[in-house]
Amino acid sequence: MGLDVYLYKYDAPVDEMIRQEREAEEAEERHWDSLLNRFGAGSYNELTPAQKVSFDSKLAEWRNKQPKAGSQCRQIEQPSSIVPDHLFKIGYFRSSYNSGGFNHILSNRIGKDLYSIFGVKNGEYYQKVDWKKSLRRAKAALKQMEEYFKENGEFRVMEVSLNELNPSGAVSSEVEALKAFSVERKKWLKGHSAFECYATGSGLFTKEPLKVVAVMQGTTPALFQKSGSIPCAYLILQGGEDGLGWYLDATRVVVETCEWVLAQKDPDSYILHWSG
Repeated sequence: MGLDVYLYKYDAPVDEMIRQEREAEEAEERHWDSLLNRFGAGSYNELTPAQKVSFDSKLAEWRNKQPKAGSQCRQIEQPSSIVPDHLFKIGYFRSSYNSGGFNHILSNRIGKDLYSIFGVKNGEYYQKVDWKKSLRRAKAALKQMEEYFKENGEFRVMEVSLNELNPSGAVSSEVEALKAFSVERKKWLKGHSAFECYATGSGLFTKEPLKVVAVMQGTTPALFQKSGSIPCAYLILQGGEDGLGWYLDATRVVVETCEWVLAQKDPDSYILHWSG
C-alpha cells in the first residue's frame, strides 16, 4: 500500500461502494494479466514500444466499457487554513518511502505514522475511519513531535553506505576522493546533472552544502538479501531545506482534516483512499 492518502466523500452506502471499487480493481488486474498473456509478455516492461501503444489502446477501450464504480463519490481537497501553501491539504497527505518521507520522520522520532494515526491494520486501499479516535491520535502525535523537537532540536539523519552493486568503485585515498569529486563538480558546472543529491559508485554527492554536525560509523541492512548488514556512516544534519517544522505543519493539517470531517453532518461517509 502506497503513501499518498486521499479523502473521499461517498454519496451511497460506504460498504457497497467499497465492494464495487474492489471488484473493479480486481477485474482490471485480471484483464491486465490477460492482455500481457496475449502479447506473450510477463510484464509491461517486456513489451516493445509498438506493443505498449497497442496494449494501452486495448486497455483504454476495455476501461471505457466498464461501469463507473466510483461515480457516487468525490475527492475532497482544499488548502489548509493554518498553512495554505503546504503540500499537505485538507483531504490529501503526501509521504514517500525515502528518509525524508513523513512516515519515516515521525516513526523514527515518536514511533507514530499515518498508518497508526488512522488505525490502518491491513493493505486495503480503501479505509473506513473512526474519525474521533483518529483525531485524538493525531493530536497526541502532534504534541509528541512538538515535545521531541523542543527537547532534541531539528536534526535529521542521512545514511551513507558503499554501493553494493559496484563496491570496487570506492575511493582509497584523498587523491582519488578529490578526483572523483572533481568529476561530479564539472557535471554540475556544465549543467549535466539534474539531481541535487545522488549516489554513484564513488559515493554520495550533494550540490548544496549540508550542515553536518556528527558522523557515526555503523551498519545498515544489506540490499537484495534477507539478512546481513554492511558498513555505513550516519550523518547527523542540522535542519533541512524546509526545516523539520515542515513535518509539524503536516501533522497539524492531519489534525485539521480530522476536525473538518467531524464538523460535517455525516462524517461516516468520508473514507480514505491509499495509493497503490
